[in-house]
Amino acid sequence: MSVRPYALLGAAVLAAVRAQCESAVATWCRDWGVDASAFVVTCHRAWEQSAAPAWRGSLQSGAESMWLGWDNELRGSLQRLLFPPDRQVGPHTGAATLAAAAASAALDALAAVLGRALLDNEVPFAGDAADVPAAMRQHGSGAVLAEIRLDRHACWCLLGHDSVLRLGGARPAAAAPLAALDYPALLGDQPVRLAVAAGQASVGLGSLLSLAPGDVIRLDTLADQPLAVAGPDGAVLLRGYLGTSERQLALDIVAGDQSSGVKHDL
Repeated sequence: MSVRPYALLGAAVLAAVRAQCESAVATWCRDWGVDASAFVVTCHRAWEQSAAPAWRGSLQSGAESMWLGWDNELRGSLQRLLFPPDRQVGPHTGAATLAAAAASAALDALAAVLGRALLDNEVPFAGDAADVPAAMRQHGSGAVLAEIRLDRHACWCLLGHDSVLRLGGARPAAAAPLAALDYPALLGDQPVRLAVAAGQASVGLGSLLSLAPGDVIRLDTLADQPLAVAGPDGAVLLRGYLGTSERQLALDIVAGDQSSGVKHDL
């Protein structure tokens, strides 16, 4: 049997992760000399977002993990943020190779500062396009998806449950072992319908149609053999002989019967 954590994150946990993301973005903006108000940070439970961002790679630190992704136009938005057009100069007709390289370096730096802030460790960014584990997007996974938006484009950060717990200031308490259950006492009052098989007979269709009161049908059960008592699933539980008790048909259980693997003492 496979098991997985099931965590329903509260608003306070989302706010703690968002605050850490905002702090990381503010640090990056200070280092690169841009206005932090250009960015909007939001956090959601990972399973609440159906869209799958373009994942670029992951960072791993022990049991903690983080995935980063961004759309193709984000680098261009960073370039325009770092190098806004000068209205006093005419349009540039050449390729802005230096500005493009700076925007790429800025994006790499943003991934690094997010890794340091959210994983609390100097972890290199592994730039691969591997898929995010499906369990992180399942309902109740405990993962958080942070969106760092610049204009119409965004950088997404999918944070695993272990990191979310650390940033939210909570650790799951060790579960106490479950007490042993007394199943006979717990289920003792539950009613169970039993079927007593008196026997079977094979009768031709013509004979069946001509049967009349007083005719006898011989069963395949010998008179000196006990009858089988079956449970709801058809399995034979015990055996016994028909009799009467207080003017009602009853069953006298055979002592020491082993049909069900349990010895019945009278």
